Amino acid sequence: LQTRLAIAVSHNPFGRSVIRGSVAGGPSVPRANRHRCAMVASSTAPGQRTTTAATRRQLRMRMARLGSRTLPNRLAKAAMTEGLADAWLRATPALERLYRTWSEGGSGLLITGNLQVDRFDLERPGNVAIDQSESRTFDAKARARLAAWAKAGTASGNQLWVQIAHAGRQSPRYVTGRPLAPSAVQLDLLGNFARPRALTEGEIVGLIGRFAHAAQIVRECGFTGVQVHGAHGYLISSFLSPITNQRTDAWGGTLANRARFLLETLRAVRKAVGRDFPV
Repeated sequence: LQTRLAIAVSHNPFGRSVIRGSVAGGPSVPRANRHRCAMVASSTAPGQRTTTAATRRQLRMRMARLGSRTLPNRLAKAAMTEGLADAWLRATPALERLYRTWSEGGSGLLITGNLQVDRFDLERPGNVAIDQSESRTFDAKARARLAAWAKAGTASGNQLWVQIAHAGRQSPRYVTGRPLAPSAVQLDLLGNFARPRALTEGEIVGLIGRFAHAAQIVRECGFTGVQVHGAHGYLISSFLSPITNQRTDAWGGTLANRARFLLETLRAVRKAVGRDFPV
């Protein structure tokens, strides 16, 4: 239990970082050729200076404060797609088991895979969705499943934040033959993605409302925060890029216009969940 991580970095003549160290009671760790760095565990050597328990507690609390929330530690699991929803894109016992296991693993913050706001434009089959246009994704049964997922994922007192997203043009062909995007710019990658249809302004405004609606639902169901997915080429990200956003209206062109969808989505989400909820 007193094992801690130690890193000892040196540089070889070829400019690559290498690691030397040992695990208590075990052999030396061999040179980590072709790796930038590696981490090895070692026990505290006799007489080695260590921080006091009080100092460690202070550092942990200082580093783990996020807005109105205090995490139990500084470990976080990033969002990873799960593909464990049922046929109606609702949460399942499989998600409960998975997130209870992760909660019991000790991370202070767990972030879910990308919960979709559009059931027709998924990142992959099996995404959980809260689609404002389909009541079965947020009716009493769907909410009960979301609440069970939230309860399991916070079993050890950690935070559980939901990543809310729209796949945009990166919804694959085996999900949809006509994905949505700011402009009709196709992702040319192994033929896996169809040519998208450019969103109308009314649809853009509607999607902003869907993000806000999904955020409100997950808060009501017991999740402790949300992450708005604005990266990796998905819908919000594609609005930001002048390559994938070739619009000439208020949602494209200048950087301010290309960022409008992201900023309006964040404002709508904040209004939906209140000032005390992490976004």
